[in-house]
Amino acid sequence: MLVSMRGRVKKIIANTSHYVYQKNFYSEFMGDQNFYTQQLQIVLPQLNLDLAKVALFFKNSRGDTSTVALVQMGHDSYVIKRYNIKNFFHGLKIQFRRSHGYRSFCYAHFLKNKNVLTIKPVAVMQKKWGIFKFESYFISRYEEGMRGCQYFNDASGCQTTWTETIDAIVELIKTMHANSIYHGDFHFGNMVINNNKPILLDFDRIKIVKNRNRFAKLHRKDLNNFLRYLIRNPLANMAFQSHVGWQDYLGALAVIRRG
Repeated sequence: MLVSMRGRVKKIIANTSHYVYQKNFYSEFMGDQNFYTQQLQIVLPQLNLDLAKVALFFKNSRGDTSTVALVQMGHDSYVIKRYNIKNFFHGLKIQFRRSHGYRSFCYAHFLKNKNVLTIKPVAVMQKKWGIFKFESYFISRYEEGMRGCQYFNDASGCQTTWTETIDAIVELIKTMHANSIYHGDFHFGNMVINNNKPILLDFDRIKIVKNRNRFAKLHRKDLNNFLRYLIRNPLANMAFQSHVGWQDYLGALAVIRRG
């Protein structure tokens, strides 16, 4: 339960002294004190109303399990992801789980600790009524760049920058493998490319899998999902197929699997 949010976060974030923690009957909040400005203190109580006013950035709110919006606070831009409750049974189920907002906040910190390029987590908030949980929110700093699916549709970049980007994606995959990180929805669309480096997005399904055999299966599942998206883009697929590091990595996994 989120009653112990602060204690659990301390296990992941080495220094929580620069984080603000607040809890009352209706909400629980933890965030970077540099982010907890006077403007934010006004925004937080009416966050649902503010999300309804701004242009949706990634997803439509109707029928989706999450609503993602880009908001401006002062001179900075932030992405707010609200994890919605679809129906009564979904609402009942989340009472017995750590919220998606909390999980995303923690995994974003975990990935950064493992030198994985990802969005900067700044806050998590849980709406509640006493012990009963409702929507949760994960707030991160907006990262400039191009979504991976758009980046690899830009044919003008294939001769100049794609090789460096593919190098970085291969290193990202190796880092995830070395740290037993299963993403669960690994593909171009869940990356932002900034300075030819992939910034990983979407932590809804991430797991740290300690069992080696189980992780090997899940890692291949991540790669197969990535390959399915890759095949849809002939130019990108050709670039990856001709990339030595990529082919070497896939070859090494095949040897491990046969062994």
